[in-house]
Amino acid sequence: MDIQSSKAAVSIIEKAKPELVTIGNRQIISSGRWNDNLMADYIAINGRTKWLSIGELAKVAWGQNTPTTKARARKRLSSLFAHLLVNCGQLMVVEYSPPRNRAQAVKLFDPTSEPERQALSSKLMKLLNNKELSSERYERAMVILSASEMVS
Repeated sequence: MDIQSSKAAVSIIEKAKPELVTIGNRQIISSGRWNDNLMADYIAINGRTKWLSIGELAKVAWGQNTPTTKARARKRLSSLFAHLLVNCGQLMVVEYSPPRNRAQAVKLFDPTSEPERQALSSKLMKLLNNKELSSERYERAMVILSASEMVS
């Protein structure tokens, strides 16, 4: 058997792409795994006017709200922030709580809210100083932030 005939014998199975599925009154990701595209869509739909808790994000991604899944969701916030900035042109605000300064909730940036603008501005500067955000992404975020200042 030569290589060409063995390649022809292999059939390609296309995987179904994950999607947001509504079960009862809540939404979950069909694959049961985190997906930045779908989580960005979920936040865009539900997080414009209200804060979404980390537990809610964990429940959407993995179907359960446990300390482990919440910790996993917190670890994914930086990639979700970058995804929203680069692919969607939106900024995500994260609410932190003491004593350990852990992320508790997220929301899309509201240009009319001064506290959100200040929190986001300081977070962007911190990310830039820690080299967790490229200068190109920082400038893009600042354009969105400054455009919102002109609107409000």
